[in-house]
Amino acid sequence: EKIIQLRFNLPPISTDKMDGFVRQQLPKDSPLSKHWRTVAEGAGGNPRKVKTFLNDVNLRWAMWKNSGDGLKVEYDVYVSWEVLMRASSRFRERLYRIKPTSEGHYKIIQELFENAFLWAHGDLEAAASFKADLNDEMLRVLLEIEPYKAKLTRRDSLQSLLYLADLAQPETPPAENEPAFGGELLAGKEPTRRGAAQAITAEAAPPPANRFTLAGIEFVRIPAGSFLMGSSAADKESSDDEKPQSAIALPEYWMAVTPLTVAQFAAFMRANPGYQTTAEKTGSGYVYTGSKWEETRGARWDDPRGDKKGVKNKQNHPVTQVSWEDAQACAAWLQREFRAGNFAAACPLASTAFVLRLPTEAEWEKAARGTAGNLFPWGNDDPNPKRCNFNMNVKDTTPVG
Repeated sequence: EKIIQLRFNLPPISTDKMDGFVRQQLPKDSPLSKHWRTVAEGAGGNPRKVKTFLNDVNLRWAMWKNSGDGLKVEYDVYVSWEVLMRASSRFRERLYRIKPTSEGHYKIIQELFENAFLWAHGDLEAAASFKADLNDEMLRVLLEIEPYKAKLTRRDSLQSLLYLADLAQPETPPAENEPAFGGELLAGKEPTRRGAAQAITAEAAPPPANRFTLAGIEFVRIPAGSFLMGSSAADKESSDDEKPQSAIALPEYWMAVTPLTVAQFAAFMRANPGYQTTAEKTGSGYVYTGSKWEETRGARWDDPRGDKKGVKNKQNHPVTQVSWEDAQACAAWLQREFRAGNFAAACPLASTAFVLRLPTEAEWEKAARGTAGNLFPWGNDDPNPKRCNFNMNVKDTTPVG
């Protein structure tokens, strides 16, 4: 069974009526509301274009601010630029091809803008060199954004705005030999390779739900799209291998909501009685003693401190003392069980071929920090004990969720 989506062209809305439509799409007191006329003119009264722009512009602003470069330009100037760039794709491409590296390059861009504004006021000769770029939407937008002309064409503004163009271009993630995190599992449809990220290809339509549970593991859908990966130069606590920050495009995938628990890993071990974890093979694991990590004989997944106290009261804690190889083996077992049909009744993706595996670094980072480049899942505020178990403040694992 396939779902076929039909696209209908919505009738244009007159500019005078667009005010209410734009405000309906925005949160109360959004700073974007006052630019409703500019947005409407740039979209030619097309409701779909308006909604697409509104959905995108604040996300890009957040990404930009988190990149460390956004504070050089006011929000109103940013919105003016974004609408103008969408009003004429040819004019946008002309600007982005210049790639300014000197004062002379910036003067060329400033002259282009000056001539564009002159053209909007009736001087047809001013834009003779780029007349193929012009259209009605661009003319109307230029007239709307003229109050921001001086700020828009300053060198520091142009430098930041053109940087945003580079930031927003999706890149293919680099190839990776190992996933970034051993505990989480990722479910994606049968992949074709695009670097380390795995593109989704499937005959069946995606399920309407954003969550599902498989073998007691809850998965959440991570929509396709770009996110800001890495750390900006302004982040003094970041390491060099996190830079430069860039926009990475990933297809849709599904990520486990929490790390694998002791109980969930125990199910894998019961189903595979001959399997030995790395710690069981070596006879030891590393245990935090309060001041440092020490190799401890007997430490293993079901006795993580090697003190024979076991994990009876930690069934919903993250499993520990497991290696990357152990996590891979567990994921492979879940994949086999799914393909055998043992989990089909619990999984809304059962009609679609997909793989269960560990996430790549890019996939884990997007799921953990969101699309806008925040430092933490909750934003950029410092962590505290109410938000997470960090900095050894508990000195032990805590229940997931």
